[in-house]
Amino acid sequence: MKTGGSAFPILEKDVDYDGKPFLYCDSEGMALRDYFAGQALNQATKAAWSEYGQGEFLEEGQDDLDQEQKDLHEWKKIFTRAAEIAYITADAMLAEREKENA
Repeated sequence: MKTGGSAFPILEKDVDYDGKPFLYCDSEGMALRDYFAGQALNQATKAAWSEYGQGEFLEEGQDDLDQEQKDLHEWKKIFTRAAEIAYITADAMLAEREKENA
């Protein structure tokens, strides 16, 4: 899976044997794909809410759940769908970025 590289690499300072300072990448940090998905999450949540806000959350056979379980199940469906939408958006952003850099 293409991640787009690092969004925020973590640079560290050090000195070489001659005492000259230099920077090196200690950690790659967050993947660009995750950063893009995080940026899209707010709108993705709104989209997921409107998808599920009009319909039924529960599937067949789940009518015996108590209200707290039903509420939790509904929220999980909304946020799972929001994450899917956010990563679809991130993947589209990475694909467009590749086209521009080609």
